[in-house]
Amino acid sequence: RTVEYTIKFTDGTELEFNQKGEWTDVDCNRNKVPDAIIPTQIRNHVSGNYKNSIIVKIQKENFGYEVELNNGLELKFNKEGKFISVDD
Repeated sequence: RTVEYTIKFTDGTELEFNQKGEWTDVDCNRNKVPDAIIPTQIRNHVSGNYKNSIIVKIQKENFGYEVELNNGLELKFNKEGKFISVDD
């Protein structure tokens, strides 16, 4: 059984953690996810390819990471932060 913990802030931000205390999902509800938790390669890809967009949600998945931009695009990256695909 997987144990998860969720924290909800008054500004709408939600954080989910696994039983080890590691974040699994950060949803900033249209606000920017803090750069410090976004892997550098993902941050660089977004800033280089989506200049007018910000990451508003990041999730750790089995394949790697899924990020959502404020323009509604969802980007997938492998565990090393290499871009895989985009869904709109």
